Amino acid sequence: MSVNVSARQFRDAGFLDQVGRALRTPGLAPGSLQLELTETLLLRRDAQIQAVLESLKDLGVHIAVDDFGTGFSSLRYLRDFPIDVLKIDKTFIDDITHDAQQVALVEGIVRIADTLGLQVIAEGIEEPAQRDMLAGMGCRFGQGFLFARPMTVEQSERALRQGGGRFAPGFTTTSGRSARRAPPSAATEKRTAGLEHLRRTSPMSDAVIDEVRGRRIRSGGQWLTDFASCNYLGFDWDPEIAARIHPEIRRWGTHPSWSRLLGSPRLYPVLEERLAALLGAPDTLLLPTLTLIHASVIPVLADGGHVFVEASAHRTVYDGCVVARGQGATLHRFHAERPEELDALLSSVPARTTRLVCLDGVNSMTGNLPDLPVLAALCRDRGATLYVDDAHGFGVIGERTPDEPCPYGRRGNGVVRHTGESYDGIVMAGGFSKAYSSLLAFLAVPTELKNRLKTSAAPYLYSGPSPTASLATALAGLDVNERRGDALRADMYRKTARVLDHLADLDVHTFNTDRLPILEIPLGDPADLDAVGAFLWEEGIYVTLAAHPLVPRDRVGFRVQITALNSDDDIDRLNGTLTALAKRFRLRPRQ
Repeated sequence: MSVNVSARQFRDAGFLDQVGRALRTPGLAPGSLQLELTETLLLRRDAQIQAVLESLKDLGVHIAVDDFGTGFSSLRYLRDFPIDVLKIDKTFIDDITHDAQQVALVEGIVRIADTLGLQVIAEGIEEPAQRDMLAGMGCRFGQGFLFARPMTVEQSERALRQGGGRFAPGFTTTSGRSARRAPPSAATEKRTAGLEHLRRTSPMSDAVIDEVRGRRIRSGGQWLTDFASCNYLGFDWDPEIAARIHPEIRRWGTHPSWSRLLGSPRLYPVLEERLAALLGAPDTLLLPTLTLIHASVIPVLADGGHVFVEASAHRTVYDGCVVARGQGATLHRFHAERPEELDALLSSVPARTTRLVCLDGVNSMTGNLPDLPVLAALCRDRGATLYVDDAHGFGVIGERTPDEPCPYGRRGNGVVRHTGESYDGIVMAGGFSKAYSSLLAFLAVPTELKNRLKTSAAPYLYSGPSPTASLATALAGLDVNERRGDALRADMYRKTARVLDHLADLDVHTFNTDRLPILEIPLGDPADLDAVGAFLWEEGIYVTLAAHPLVPRDRVGFRVQITALNSDDDIDRLNGTLTALAKRFRLRPRQ
């Protein structure tokens, strides 16, 4: 049993006698009482405090520091006083799932406590993601609304009896009865309020699509022009590609159910060989999705060492890094536009430890590229592996040549070739789900690492393969890309340039500087997002709304994506709507 003690109670002359009488209560097991003291009380470090603490320890009482981290923490009292438990204050836990600095602070507290032999309890856990992240750090105990709201004595007794001594609302108790899950916390509701409001009120969010005809879609009675599609090359409606599905299904069925470790249809090695040739990579490994790749491969590459994730990396990349941290790695954050920052971080870690640097090849919101040659050279100098997520680059950008039909380059073979880099020290992850419209993803890796991943990456070991239709369309897509891909990319570039030039004429800002077909348009007033979404919907334009917390508050707006399947009439309609939008709402001016 844990009891809070105020500073006034602690200094009372009869405090020790009161504790002694409580410990003599019949049925109270020795060592079952824990007293929680505030950090500010312990910071005084006077002789009286030391004497009372020593006397409490003689009585078998455990001492916990409550709200650790809020009282100008001094590590000295952790050494000087007989403390058993640190309780990490709730303010450190609230933002832990999306703030890398909070992660680093909590991880540091857990490690210090472990070194000193102290138990750690995290306060204020309100979300399963917080619980899972803390458990991954080695914090085995926690309290908060996720487990239970405050209870009366009678409620506590009933809950403990029902659960056989254990109680966790929202989970099944040991008695087999399902306990009531606590409602979302105020902090969670506040953080997701904007997104939840859009989900409930905007037709552009959580929409049900009833019909698709190329880049014309129908939701209910409203037909819209689709500028939210990531199917950049238009392969989702290519008749040559669609015709390749049924012959393969007749040969392999709709979905061979083996994990890849058990066996793979011949389509897999054929695809991997052709893909490696296109990328100019030593080898490739096909897995179902990029999300699965990040979650399983990043921890393998990190190997319990140090992981450096770029601040604007896609959430699925960050989540993979968090999994790596849960398996013993140390997580750092850097900014791609500040290579000196990454250099300092890499040089600060101990020699002969694994270093893994993770970032996006093409940013999924801005459509911009990092300075990959600079970052790759820095990683090679520091002995780090560079892990690049090229979800939005593969199929769109490729190797540069003097006779290239547009600045996207040729062949669509990804960001590594586009920037003139080699695969020395680089692992590139990419997907067919964007440009190739197929549910399939890959890694460009050395053969030695490929073979290692076959026995260490969970999707290869346990996951079912991609559907036969996805394998067939990916293979057919490689054929079409070889013959028509450069012409499709040139047309896509031309249409993208038309929209970017029109935004410039309107004096409307976009974060896009590399002229790739992803245009993020921020609003002058984030509060207008709901009304802007409704306006675009009424005008028949379907886009991706970018609400907080999906983007920072100063970047709330919407994203437009141009594909080869969008017609020039579609672009005219979009530009006309943007003109009307700029007259009606305040958009951020060009910088």
